[in-house]
Amino acid sequence: MNQGIGTKILKYTFKALGLLLVFGTIGILLWRIFTSGDPAEMKALKVNARLVEAYEQAQAEGREMDMFTQEQPTTITTADHNYSYFSVSNTVFIKDADQVQLTFRYNNSTIRHLAEDYDLPEVPARDAELYEVSLWVVYDLTPDVAEDDENVEYVRFYPTAEETLTAQKSLYNYRKLVFDGVDFNVENKPILTIYMDVYYVEDVDYEKDPYGTLPLYQKVYETKKDLNKPYTLTDKERKALEAYA
Repeated sequence: MNQGIGTKILKYTFKALGLLLVFGTIGILLWRIFTSGDPAEMKALKVNARLVEAYEQAQAEGREMDMFTQEQPTTITTADHNYSYFSVSNTVFIKDADQVQLTFRYNNSTIRHLAEDYDLPEVPARDAELYEVSLWVVYDLTPDVAEDDENVEYVRFYPTAEETLTAQKSLYNYRKLVFDGVDFNVENKPILTIYMDVYYVEDVDYEKDPYGTLPLYQKVYETKKDLNKPYTLTDKERKALEAYA
């Protein structure tokens, strides 16, 4: 073979491999971006009787429901022992319905870490119910006393089981959770903070630190418009509320 032709073939071969590597990397990144978003059913509010009642009452009064979202410092667990195990998104606080809705998410790798952390004989199936998720709510019993961090009340709330939605997408597992009875309007007892606590279902011990925990709400953020924002119903959510039987 002519040496010049061989050199050209080698040159174009390396060029083709380089382009393949570049575009392959871009393709993987784009795939991760497009598959990491929450499924549609996890983004929308879960309509139930309590939410419909609040909606109809607000409509009768000529107003929209009082509900909001609040940005937190992190939405992914970041401690050394549970780094990136769990995340939360689409958290909506619905004052009129005494309700909190959120999307709880964990990666398939989180299940493998669970097996390692608890020395399980095998990795559980991804559709198994592995985690108990609850809200840890702190009420201020002396709101008129500044810098009083001792007179507080702790209340734990659990999701309404029949309202839970489940979904899987690529590497991720989702739970849409509805917490009823979280009252933001208790007279002389405002909510200071709300955390989402996660425990392995075979190791639920509230005397121990949670397997994972994330902040959802802080009262001091309510005055920060860049962090605390009103939630507006989508057209799809409004239609679902009005069609609820």
